[in-house]
Amino acid sequence: MRRSILWWLLWGVLLLRALPLAAHEAQTYFETGVRAFSAGKYDEAVTALTQAITSYPDYAQAHYMLGNTYYQQHDYAHARQAFEHAIADYPGYTEAHYMLGATLYQQKEWSTAEQAVRQAITIYPRYEEAYDLLATLAGRPSNWLRPKRRISRSSRSNRSTSRHCSA
Repeated sequence: MRRSILWWLLWGVLLLRALPLAAHEAQTYFETGVRAFSAGKYDEAVTALTQAITSYPDYAQAHYMLGNTYYQQHDYAHARQAFEHAIADYPGYTEAHYMLGATLYQQKEWSTAEQAVRQAITIYPRYEEAYDLLATLAGRPSNWLRPKRRISRSSRSNRSTSRHCSA
């Protein structure tokens, strides 16, 4: 996953370089935010990435990176908003769909998480981490709130008798 994040960051930096000079300020803030994130200085990253988004509101990579920063801080509500903005700005953003799914998983919104992860796989069918998360979602207990099956007294006594009667 870290490898994919770095690839998208590089791609974002390259795309931003092609933007008009008005977006130069956003690029500077974005790069500052990426450096802060890489150093584990998440509060500084949030500040810089928020400034990048203020300078250039449709900057999908900045929204995505902001979402990753919030995710690292376990602030899943803000992470979700950031990933949703990234997807709104660039619907084909595979990593944003995946991280939205991971965030929704943390928020225990299972079916919505599954939809987001499936969308990431639809965009990029070879996305191994997305398949792993999908398997995790499929393996979670779906009957947590369902009452446990009651065992009648007669079936309990039959089981206990059969364990002791091995000939």
